[in-house]
Amino acid sequence: MGDISSDLKDRNNISQELNSIKLDKDIFNMLINKKNKYEITKSNSNIILGNIESNNLITIITNPHCGPCAKLHKKIKKVLRENKCCIQYILTSFGSHFEESNKLIIAMYQKMEQDKFLDFLDEWYDYGRFNTDKIIHKYPFECNTNIENELLMHKKWIDKVKIRSTPVVLFNGYEIPSNIYKIEDIEKIYSL
Repeated sequence: MGDISSDLKDRNNISQELNSIKLDKDIFNMLINKKNKYEITKSNSNIILGNIESNNLITIITNPHCGPCAKLHKKIKKVLRENKCCIQYILTSFGSHFEESNKLIIAMYQKMEQDKFLDFLDEWYDYGRFNTDKIIHKYPFECNTNIENELLMHKKWIDKVKIRSTPVVLFNGYEIPSNIYKIEDIEKIYSL
């Protein structure tokens, strides 16, 4: 019995040691500097949540119909509620037949306060992405120049940098190595 307890204790110690290495700011910076760097500023998308004054920008490239993007949304919402970080969304659809979904999300962002918008995204990712017509009927909007311009900004940036899969998480323009780091790790490293 003592051997199992000792093995478990050893594994916990190893896990804590690895996490302390993983969450070291210098290690994180070294790893992300080896990844792609994208030119991104807060002017590439007006869908900005959290602390707009933050020096650090987390950019989420998301497709509203993507399952992994839905899972990421839950984590983003938690990070926003617990921290003062700045998170920017850039929407893509990988097909014009999905653009109405992006327009709806942009319209709701422009219309709602942040907490209501995050609740709307919950509903979208839980239900709406499977029932686009119903949710568009529930949240009617009139497409206007502001919505069209916002969508065009997103499309131009996506076309320029050639991102072809989602979700992608950027930290100050650097792609986060998703096989090592999660969005929750970033806020721990930088105390956002």
